[in-house]
Amino acid sequence: MEYAVILENVVTPGRDGRGQLRGASLSIPQGRRVQISGGQDGSGQTLLELIGGLQRPASGRVLVLGQDMNDLNERQTAAFRGGHIGFVSGRPAFWPGMTMAENVALPLRLRGRTEDVGAAQTLESVGMGHIAWAYPKSLSQTEMRCAALARAMIAGPELLILDRVASGLNRREAERFREALRAVLTDKITPLSLDEDGPDETDTDMACALRYGRIERL
Repeated sequence: MEYAVILENVVTPGRDGRGQLRGASLSIPQGRRVQISGGQDGSGQTLLELIGGLQRPASGRVLVLGQDMNDLNERQTAAFRGGHIGFVSGRPAFWPGMTMAENVALPLRLRGRTEDVGAAQTLESVGMGHIAWAYPKSLSQTEMRCAALARAMIAGPELLILDRVASGLNRREAERFREALRAVLTDKITPLSLDEDGPDETDTDMACALRYGRIERL
């Protein structure tokens, strides 16, 4: 069995006493849809940053798609993240002077891609083809989240990190985002979702909770 993420006895010092992990371990098989609840003390954010290579553990190992993140320097980590990991935040940020197609294409443009990278088609795949030439200030919250999903998918990630993507959305809006997510997921993509408010079993294969700096299967 191949694993998208493996954490082995990970310890972090935390920041100002918050966000500590105390021997956290987790194994996520490739293609499983995983939701993690809890982590209101900041440990949820710490966990996502560790997996994304934005933070290093004080001890323990973090393996992502078979790569030990401790073996990479800063430049290598950025390249690995850009090529294999997509991020969607509950508070997505876009350049206001760019159209949504330009914003979605930006991750590949920054890596030197000059040809048509299919940003409009990627927006279409999440049901947002109508906003391709719109600007961020004109969008609804649901459109912003779906556009952030399109931007995360543009490079073809194998691991998709969803950071409180339903925050501030009502039930209908959250379901609209889930529809967009279902439309782009394949068995080659592992979605990992953090929802501090509690587990949502919709479209979830594996539910976990952060408690006292450790990860428990539910």
